[in-house]
Amino acid sequence: MSITPKSVEATSTDTDYVSGFTPSSDGLPGEVLTSEHRAYLTKQGITSDYLDLPHAAETIRSVSSPSQLPESMSWKLDKNATGILYGFKDPRSGKVTWQFRNDNPRPDDAKYLYEHGSGSPVGLVSAPLVTAPVGHTVIIAEGTKQSRAVASAVAHDPTIVVVSISGCRGGLRNGNLQPGIHHVIKGAHRVVCIFDADASNNTDVYTAAEDLGNAVKARMHGRRRVVSYAQVAALTDGATSGIDDVLAQIPALERPALIDQLLDEAIPAPSDIRPSRDPRRKRNPNEDAEDAHRFYHPFAGGLRTKTCADDICDNMHLGIDEESRVIYRYEDSTGLYVRDGNAGTARGTEIIQSALVDRLGEDYRSSYVSSVEEAVRARLNAEGRVFTDEPDTDGLLPVRNGLLDMETGRLIPHTPDRFVVAKLDVDYDPDATCPEFDTWLSEATRLPSGIDQAAIVLDTLTTLLDTASGRCLPDKALFLKGPSRGGKGTLGNAVVSSLVAQPHRTAMSLADMAKDRPFDNAKLYRKLLNISGETADEYIKDVSLMKRVFGGDPIPGELKFGKSWDFYNRAAMIFMGNDIPHVDDTSGAFAARLTPVVFPHSNVGKEDRGLGKRLSAERSGILNRLLDAWRERHLNRNSAYLPPAPEAMEEFITATNPVASYINEYIDIAPKEAFSGTKTVDTAYATTRMDLYSHYANTTRANGGIPRKREKFERDIARTPFNIRTDAVTPSSDGCRKVVACRIRPVEVSNSISMSTQHGVTVAIPASTLVAEMKAKNTRATTDENTDGDDPFAGGSTVEPAPEPTPPTPPAVASDPRTDDVPSPRDNPALARCGDVFWKLVTERGKPVELNRTGFEKLAVQRTVNSTPASVTITELSEALNLTPEYARGYLRAVHQKLADAGVTLLERRLAKPNTLGAEEPLTGEFVKKPEKAELKLAATEAKKKVTAAAAEGRTAAKAVRAAERALAQAEKRKVSPEELETHQMTLQSANTALSEAEDKLTAANQTAERTRDLAANGDYLQFERMAYVVLLNPNDFPPTITKDN
Repeated sequence: MSITPKSVEATSTDTDYVSGFTPSSDGLPGEVLTSEHRAYLTKQGITSDYLDLPHAAETIRSVSSPSQLPESMSWKLDKNATGILYGFKDPRSGKVTWQFRNDNPRPDDAKYLYEHGSGSPVGLVSAPLVTAPVGHTVIIAEGTKQSRAVASAVAHDPTIVVVSISGCRGGLRNGNLQPGIHHVIKGAHRVVCIFDADASNNTDVYTAAEDLGNAVKARMHGRRRVVSYAQVAALTDGATSGIDDVLAQIPALERPALIDQLLDEAIPAPSDIRPSRDPRRKRNPNEDAEDAHRFYHPFAGGLRTKTCADDICDNMHLGIDEESRVIYRYEDSTGLYVRDGNAGTARGTEIIQSALVDRLGEDYRSSYVSSVEEAVRARLNAEGRVFTDEPDTDGLLPVRNGLLDMETGRLIPHTPDRFVVAKLDVDYDPDATCPEFDTWLSEATRLPSGIDQAAIVLDTLTTLLDTASGRCLPDKALFLKGPSRGGKGTLGNAVVSSLVAQPHRTAMSLADMAKDRPFDNAKLYRKLLNISGETADEYIKDVSLMKRVFGGDPIPGELKFGKSWDFYNRAAMIFMGNDIPHVDDTSGAFAARLTPVVFPHSNVGKEDRGLGKRLSAERSGILNRLLDAWRERHLNRNSAYLPPAPEAMEEFITATNPVASYINEYIDIAPKEAFSGTKTVDTAYATTRMDLYSHYANTTRANGGIPRKREKFERDIARTPFNIRTDAVTPSSDGCRKVVACRIRPVEVSNSISMSTQHGVTVAIPASTLVAEMKAKNTRATTDENTDGDDPFAGGSTVEPAPEPTPPTPPAVASDPRTDDVPSPRDNPALARCGDVFWKLVTERGKPVELNRTGFEKLAVQRTVNSTPASVTITELSEALNLTPEYARGYLRAVHQKLADAGVTLLERRLAKPNTLGAEEPLTGEFVKKPEKAELKLAATEAKKKVTAAAAEGRTAAKAVRAAERALAQAEKRKVSPEELETHQMTLQSANTALSEAEDKLTAANQTAERTRDLAANGDYLQFERMAYVVLLNPNDFPPTITKDN
């Protein structure tokens, strides 16, 4: 059985640190195999022809001096140490990990030494893979020499791929198949595992082989029979002999045939019989690793926790995150500290697991991880290896080839002495340029007014350099807005994303931030970039987290199966969208933290598919552009950002601030000349608070938005930039009344109400549609005013304007027959809000019914009323009254009797669907308040149970019907007596009746369950859009002339 390599520290006094790596003339560590080492390897079953192959000569080297070892091997060795250096070249990444075998190890030295932090590597020991193999045979051989002995025996066959693992558990890492093995088994015809002979007598080795086989089978996509095990124990008497021992005993020419025999006789299990463990037998750590004994107590046999922890800390660069308490490990290949792979899961720390597997080999137990991890954490805390969330860069910018001083351009190599966890995925080249990027960005962001936004884009992107270097927190975000194929995705996803590798960026949208969930917030922790690919045109109610993200305030974060903590965002922000979202922020703080950039041009139909790759290839030059912009901002403008283009900022503020868009479009603010004193305003600019808020709420809903509460709305318009006096007063007949110092711009509304048909019920087109028609009419009028004529050279249009639509004939308004001597009930002050639009609406939708009947006629009238469907929705009535639905319903209830005196009776109904007349539900309870959520959930559960019971009853009834039908058919076939036949017919009739009742019961249960689910899902209040009214017109009180010609 092979030995799992461990890195150890010598205790002899006659040792020195190995320093100053001296490569050979071919640039590789070590030197060409010496004759002594070549003779030793040939005796181990490795042929001389194999050692001469290029891939073998590069990965099997002699070491005549410790200075020939790789720099990463920084342990202490004997000054005169010599040995063989084996290279494990990963089949997937091509990275070579070196293993050193000392010719004359001291008693306390391990037989095999590895590079620090290398874990258990996997190496391709057969010929290199030029293309992805298909239909090949893969041999996974345990042991350094064993695998190479097999590779030398099958070197003549290019269809066989040999992979080396360093120990019986070297094929797995934390229970997962090594990526290198996964890479070579794709498309394999068969996979054969060759373990040492002790797989038949050692339970641990058998289990390790079985685990490896199961992991391979799981990735063979159902072809589990292609995985088998060669039986080395059948070829040797040695209990722990390896395949190299077997091959060394026979001539080289006979070895290929022996390997073919082993492959052909391979079985589905590591051995014929699973070995049993003797519970009385003490395990000898030397069976799995020659140096494992020093990690166990010599007498008690228990694990030496502190010894393991000290060995891990001495041979690995580790650190602890101060906030999340996650362990990080330094990787020489990247120059970064990498977070533990199991962070945020219920599994143990992967770094500790891997280190223990390397050191303990077959004696590894998952139960050891927690105690060793505690000891490792204790030592790291004692040594001060605890790092804050601020990058340990001293203002230097981490890039791929070092740490860059952005002011001087000096580059410093990466070092484990600096706790850096993220870097830009770009090499710094001071001479690099980006001509195509410069041209593209200038053209893609040039506005119709001629403003070039390229400098604004680069200036805002310098926040990425600030945050990556740890100089300051991000205080600006970039919002890229434009049509499809306009270039915003190319800038964000192809250019900026290429500067930051995937592990160091995330993709939280504005909507995700509005939820403010600690688990999601933790995604921002230690990230360099957050880029949201598409921002939806939706209403975002809560922007408090966004303000904290951009404002340098702490953010709550929580790691699953870990602790919760507060941190500061250090990720530069980029958002993209075809439209701008509406946010619940009228203070301007949200807009002030974003720099909008408009991409005005669309390239739909003429896309350049290769543009993104070409631009990302210029990222070294793009980095130089960002560095120039960074120096300009910090050194010449005192860190001030360039302002966005005025037209882009105006569009952004208007879109993100619904109150601002409403004020700009519908409201005239009282000028100073309209005031006499500080609060008294002229009546021309006096609007009651109810009228103003109702107009705002109705307008916002008509435009698809959600109005703010009245108190917040009045607070918003009273402060900058509007500064509208909400406590103004104006003279009135009874003294002074409180008003808002503004006026609603007049809109000419047609006296007619257009008609349409929905679900067979005549309904009016909503007022929001009329508003849209009026806007279109005003636009046409403006166009006509700006048209100088049909001369194309005079600025006019050569296209004939569309003819004005003919308005529908307005319905005749019910005339009031009363004379001036008899006051009309409509003149009641309580009905002053019911203007012409309201009376037209009830005239068209009302049904004439003489309500003042008695006796049998009264019953007929009542039946007529009960069967009359709702004809007008609360939304339409609220628009006619110029009130919100909440106020409209309260107002109609208050003036109910006054309306009845005027001949109009309104009866409330509940619609099955919002604003859809013709489908009603029973009116039960109040419209506004609903039961508590717990009661609703309980009711929904009970309703679901009733549905289940009704369905079961229906199935039983259906079975009874089928049984009765079969019995009747058999009776008719037997020609039974008429009495018996009648009995069967009555049974079938009863069964059909029961089935019909069961179906009705199931239908009712389903309706109840659906209604209950709707109540539980619609929030705390019923939708006002589901309220409607029956309009009854009493001819005795209502004007008799009622026509509906339209």
